[in-house]
Amino acid sequence: MYGSILHYGESHHRVNFPKGRRLCYSFVATWTSKRTMVTFRLLGNLTAANGERVLEWELKEPTSLEQLLLAHQEEIPDVIRLWKAAECMFTVGIRIAAESTVVKDGDIVKVTPHNTQLHSADFPIGTGGTV
Repeated sequence: MYGSILHYGESHHRVNFPKGRRLCYSFVATWTSKRTMVTFRLLGNLTAANGERVLEWELKEPTSLEQLLLAHQEEIPDVIRLWKAAECMFTVGIRIAAESTVVKDGDIVKVTPHNTQLHSADFPIGTGGTV
């Protein structure tokens, strides 16, 4: 919790006292929620166990991609299966990630399946990219 003390004649946007009004001392508190979040996007035909394609997870501290995956393996069983079979690629931000890549607050992790059944429905082979 952060706060500030308003003195005589001061105003604050969260207090209903117009400027110049007699306010001797008032404590204006601002609660800041220090949440560290990571966004996890599933590309191709990948979906989470609940059908979602974009997941947001709270982190207590920066962690490795491997630890993040293992901590949420019930939510993303298809991703875990592809990861263990080395049939997907992870990116953190714009860089290709390894299992040891550190994931921190605000990062976007994307999972792209390789040319498997989960992915080939989106891009049929031999069609030049059109369906």
